[in-house]
Amino acid sequence: MAAGVLLEKERRQWLLEQCVPNTAGIFVFNVARADVPLLGGTLVPSPTGLAIIPITTDASGCARLIMTLPPGLPASIDTFFQCWLIDATASFGVEASNGLQGRTR
Repeated sequence: MAAGVLLEKERRQWLLEQCVPNTAGIFVFNVARADVPLLGGTLVPSPTGLAIIPITTDASGCARLIMTLPPGLPASIDTFFQCWLIDATASFGVEASNGLQGRTR
């Protein structure tokens, strides 16, 4: 799991690499962590109150998400991020990225 400092109203970029080319998926975000078993993987962010943003990978299997963190997040709050992508070759038809953790400042 990676860690970093997140500032409100500041643009952040997440880059997902080495995935299935030309597929769709979701970027999930929450301020709570749950580690829920899901479709042969683990959903790191809590599914309660989860923010979901659609993403797609390009021909090289990369997806880039640039977003601005919402204002009003208190300092020293942990945030959790993860991507889930459609993958017809996976056991349950999806693949998940590692979970990422950040902390607001």
